[in-house]
Amino acid sequence: MIIFFLLLGLIVVLFWLWQNKMIDITYDHYHSDKLDNAFDGFKIALISDFHNACYGKDQHFVLNKIRQTDADVLFVVGDMIDRYRSKNIERALCFMRGLTDIAPVYYVPGNHEARMDDYKSFVQHLTEYGVTVLNDEVVTLKHADAAIDIIGINDPLFYATIYAAMPQYYDKKLADLKKEMIGNVSFLLIHRPEFLDVYTRNQIDLVFAGHAHGGQIRLPGLGGLYAPHQGFLPKYTDGLYTEEDTTMLVSRGLGNSGYALMRLFNRPHLAVLTLCCDDDKEK
Repeated sequence: MIIFFLLLGLIVVLFWLWQNKMIDITYDHYHSDKLDNAFDGFKIALISDFHNACYGKDQHFVLNKIRQTDADVLFVVGDMIDRYRSKNIERALCFMRGLTDIAPVYYVPGNHEARMDDYKSFVQHLTEYGVTVLNDEVVTLKHADAAIDIIGINDPLFYATIYAAMPQYYDKKLADLKKEMIGNVSFLLIHRPEFLDVYTRNQIDLVFAGHAHGGQIRLPGLGGLYAPHQGFLPKYTDGLYTEEDTTMLVSRGLGNSGYALMRLFNRPHLAVLTLCCDDDKEK
């Protein structure tokens, strides 16, 4: 009987480690006739919700996984740190530093960074590493002779905005920032996926988001169980969603927030998106 319970305990521990540490890499494609031919086959790795996770010495395990995707660029959409584990920020810094050795990195902060006491210091480190930090601004992603506008918006908690006012906040920010665009293709890096209707209303082509943690516990046939600010059986937790002419890719994240939460049927997630130019301009 003792041996049975020891084996059962070992199985539970191994299953927990597999669910919370073994990274699931998914591959999707985004088709658009608005993309320049130079971006055909261009790979984007989406990273979110690291939450000061630990993946071995110098984050070796997770960085190798990301390197294996052969991504051309890395989009990081917030919550690299965890406000409940503020003493482990070096883990996030080590991770971000390692990312810059793989590919160009574009980063927007999430709600956990918004509650940091030393966010400016954190960003200073990222800038020194070579990370492109987007604080409510537009930058141009250049590849060969082509370019795409990337809009990055801070989490509304940076401005003490109550949740009910967040859609209006995003509406205003997007309207203002779109005036700075130089091309006709827009990518949006943003932490929260639940406002897809706002991103659609502002005619964003492709959105990259996180925050939902995949619903934490995923139920077969039903998706995620619960996500922040989406409640039970949330709508936007994993993969691609399309509304009118706007497509959104959501990452399930690489870490957990706080100490108690764990993933179940929802392994840490690295989402890879390949751009496909549907060139029908001559048709």
